[in-house]
Amino acid sequence: MHDPEVLLLDEPYQGFDWETYLRFWDIARSLCERGRAVVVVSHLAHDRERLDVLHRLRNGVLEVEHGAGAGGGA
Repeated sequence: MHDPEVLLLDEPYQGFDWETYLRFWDIARSLCERGRAVVVVSHLAHDRERLDVLHRLRNGVLEVEHGAGAGGGA
């Protein structure tokens, strides 16, 4: 597979079992550690601590939250 600078994923973990879900985040973290950007589009944001930035559309207004992952975390 190619090695893109930015990986855009729409609902990537929909239907995953728990082990596959955790593996997804391991792979995403590995990509980020290699300098890649992983953009996840989802209506679920349960694991905010895994995110650098969360953009949330609420009542037509875009809100930005900086997660615990910011600055080299998950």
